[in-house]
Amino acid sequence: MSDEVQNTDLGDSFRQSRKEFYFMVASWCVFAVWTISYVGLKGGQKEGEPLQLMWGMPEWVVFGILLPWLFGLGLTVWFALRFMKDTDLDPGASDRINGEEAK
Repeated sequence: MSDEVQNTDLGDSFRQSRKEFYFMVASWCVFAVWTISYVGLKGGQKEGEPLQLMWGMPEWVVFGILLPWLFGLGLTVWFALRFMKDTDLDPGASDRINGEEAK
């Protein structure tokens, strides 16, 4: 197989993996910024204020940690099932396995 054909095939794979990489990094940054900023602003308990509970946990834990992690989990499952694609790195391999030469 010539290098030209191999480079164009790897180009498709590279472009797909680059899109997946950008999506993963962007989504990680969104959830990290949300968690850090929300917990930084709302985390802890001020003196004299009652602790607001939701589902037996402090409210800031639910909205700052639990919900972003659950949304992140859902996004990861969606991403893996719908967005990620498997690209063939060597399209002529099946021909060589069957005894035919790739053109």
